[in-house]
Amino acid sequence: MPRIPILSGAYQSRSIISGAQRCLNIDPEINHDKQAPVPVSHFPTAGLRLKANPLLVGPARCLYRASNGAGYMVVGTQVVKIGLDFQPTLIGALPIKPTPVKMADNGTVVVLVDGTTTGYAIDMTTDDFAAINDPNFFGGAYVDYVDSFFAFNTPGANQWQISLS
Repeated sequence: MPRIPILSGAYQSRSIISGAQRCLNIDPEINHDKQAPVPVSHFPTAGLRLKANPLLVGPARCLYRASNGAGYMVVGTQVVKIGLDFQPTLIGALPIKPTPVKMADNGTVVVLVDGTTTGYAIDMTTDDFAAINDPNFFGGAYVDYVDSFFAFNTPGANQWQISLS
C-alpha cells in the first residue's frame, strides 16, 4: 500500500465535516532533503508542563473538573482535591475496590459513585467528605447532573433514580 503523506498541520475549512482535523502536540516540519520519503515530518512535542506532584501513586479511578474550576481525583482509595493553585489536598477515602469512580456536581456538592450501593458527597466550600446515608439511595456506577437533578443508575438493575432538586 502506498504511503500517504500528511503535508501540513492543522487547517480550517468552510465545511465542518472536512475541516475538523487538527494536530495536537506535534509540529510539522518541511523536509528540504529531496531524498526524504515524505515531504513533511511531524515531530512530537511535550505539550504539557508539570504543575504539581501528586500526593499518591496508584491506580487512577477518576479525575474530575468541578464547575468551580477545582479538580477532584480518586487514586486507589484516596480522594484528593486539586485546588486552583494545583496543590493537592487529601480530603477522604473510599473502600478498596477495583471499580472506576464517577463524579458530578451541582455547584454546591460533588457526588461520587463507584458501582456499589454506597455513594459519597463532597461539600465544595468546606471540602467535607462523607458517605450518603439516605435509605432511599441505592448507589450507582454512573452519576450526572441534569436539569437540577442528580441522575444515577441503580446497580444490578435496569432502573434510574434521581435526587431531590
